[in-house]
Amino acid sequence: MSNQRFKNLAVLTLAAFSCAISSAASFLPCQATPKTVWQLDQYSDNLGDCQVFVFHDGVKVVCKKLKCEVLTAAPDWKVHCYRSDEKIEWVDDLSNFGGDSMSNPFARIRKIRQFKLAEIGTGSLKGLNYTKYKTKVSDKDLLYLASEIDVAPEIGDFLSRLYVTPISSKIPIYRCLDRSKDSKLPETKIGIINVGANGDLRTGLIDKLKTTGWKKIAYSSPAFKAPSGYKRAKELYQATYSQSKKGEFSEIFDEIGYKSDVRALKNGAKTK
Repeated sequence: MSNQRFKNLAVLTLAAFSCAISSAASFLPCQATPKTVWQLDQYSDNLGDCQVFVFHDGVKVVCKKLKCEVLTAAPDWKVHCYRSDEKIEWVDDLSNFGGDSMSNPFARIRKIRQFKLAEIGTGSLKGLNYTKYKTKVSDKDLLYLASEIDVAPEIGDFLSRLYVTPISSKIPIYRCLDRSKDSKLPETKIGIINVGANGDLRTGLIDKLKTTGWKKIAYSSPAFKAPSGYKRAKELYQATYSQSKKGEFSEIFDEIGYKSDVRALKNGAKTK
């Protein structure tokens, strides 16, 4: 093969390769699509006003009443609860997290009930689409789960634990408890004491969780990173309550002997 013919063949091959690359590039985005973050404004009767920032692989909740933040994200799904004013942080596995212990230091983290949910319809709350479920308690004992927000199942698990709702893989946006006389209330045994509805003595229909607004915002990686250099708390409530409140609870715990999660009653019985 002559040198000229070889050069011509090389030029044609290079041109064909360039055209293939150009055609393929036309089907590819110029840059990665940024993650969408959903900001939900919610009200919990235990935690007060909360702002939830969530994308597929992570979630952060700002609890305004307690002045603390809670977050978890892939890949390890460790739960970080911290308050920046005192630079203190509690870290543990998702299975050891419970929102009731954030607002009540006397509460102990327990296994979330696996309520059997029955789908009964769909709807829209503040323009946010949801699927409606009822529990076995009654037809009025309801849970709304966001149907258009795509998240990892661990996020649904985390928010179910935070708001103490029936466990699910989706985001809860509304929870109504039926505490009427004819409802089938579950009971929990603590030591020798039976308490219905986790000790909630209210009756009628109770809104435990409400979503008051939402919007989409741009993703920011630093917003979903846990702080560094904070003092580690042994108990969850130590990261959710201020120093003055923690002092009050410590005195109470010392008086009644709550030295660990195995808590003794006056008659010697234990809570677990």
